[in-house]
Amino acid sequence: MRDHEDANFVHHEVKKVWKGIVSVGSYTFDKCIKKHKGLILYFQRRTMTIPYESLNTKSFHLHQQTIESKFGEPYIMYDFGWTPDKKRVSLTPSAEPHGL
Repeated sequence: MRDHEDANFVHHEVKKVWKGIVSVGSYTFDKCIKKHKGLILYFQRRTMTIPYESLNTKSFHLHQQTIESKFGEPYIMYDFGWTPDKKRVSLTPSAEPHGL
């Protein structure tokens, strides 16, 4: 799933949760900050909603190492503690957000 947006959030699918942590690349994180939007993360039919105010208050761990993408672009990773929202997401074909 590629990132997509609505009026208040950027939606992003994470591929894994490792020791209770999810990572988001700087390209997604920077998009949220620049557009003053929150972030909704998707993982195995669960969501985690991070309001813009929380992103803007440094409620994450920033990696010091720069990573190079497969396209040669540098980026960094932001780690968040995985705290899924209470409600599970129904992923029926008609309800899937943009190919999730």
